[in-house]
Amino acid sequence: MAEGKKTHNNVLMLCPTCHIMFDTYLKPKIFKAMTEAGFQGMPVSWRKSIYEQAAEASAKALSRRRRTQPTAAPDRDRAPGR
Repeated sequence: MAEGKKTHNNVLMLCPTCHIMFDTYLKPKIFKAMTEAGFQGMPVSWRKSIYEQAAEASAKALSRRRRTQPTAAPDRDRAPGR
């Protein structure tokens, strides 16, 4: 768990492939199962896979960028096709 302290009982050593599988598939499944069972205190970051989190962050940044960029005014003096 990235949110917790680095203690002996809070470390899970995985190979890169298993780490990706854990972050993308298992953590959201564990989060859902534990919360449905009534357990509270699961890290919020476990709710969604790292890919879902990255996609949401990207969409949010893109939306923010679109709002801050000035829109180009149409060039009314320009002849069509130029």
